Amino acid sequence: ISAPASDKVYINELRQDINGELRRFWQPPQILPMRRFSIIGGEIYGHSNAVPETYKLFDGLNDNDKSFTAKAVYAYRHYNKKENYKNLDEWFTEGFIGSSTELTLKLNFDYGGSTQKLEETINGYDDDILFESALGGSLGDESLGGAPLGDQEEEGTDLPKFRSIKCFPPEDFFEIQAIYETDAKDAQWKILAHGGNIRIASNQPTSIKK
Repeated sequence: ISAPASDKVYINELRQDINGELRRFWQPPQILPMRRFSIIGGEIYGHSNAVPETYKLFDGLNDNDKSFTAKAVYAYRHYNKKENYKNLDEWFTEGFIGSSTELTLKLNFDYGGSTQKLEETINGYDDDILFESALGGSLGDESLGGAPLGDQEEEGTDLPKFRSIKCFPPEDFFEIQAIYETDAKDAQWKILAHGGNIRIASNQPTSIKK
């Protein structure tokens, strides 16, 4: 479904899972300035909503040899203790990554990063964090709804697997949000699991008590 006024496309996909059952899901909205679609030679093409041009969709890992932004934005997490300070000093990420991909991890401590914003880079060419080649797809060429983010699905990918722990000074917070992002040509990555060594802070949130 195209929404030309907002340059977004909404995709409802029917896919067979590993058990042979069909499941339907909405993919995250994609930023594609399309007015309508056509099937030409069995391939999906999109017709621009701004210029008289037609594009072959979902073909390759770049935008006509240019980069594009890909993000996995997760919800804020308060770990069932909304009223308490938490802190952490390590953040673990597991997934698959292309050898030329630099994946940016952004952590927002409290809403909008009002307490602190941290940014770290996970390098696909860092042999220290890479493990066996596994099977699976990536967010660069696999839709978010097409493969699990919180569960492991190794079959079908030829990307190396990685495990990374980023370390930093502890900071008290109420809630935290993780964002993974690339803006590069041919970037490939997939997140399997992530999280921090969360603990209740010894400090009390006296500033919000009136």
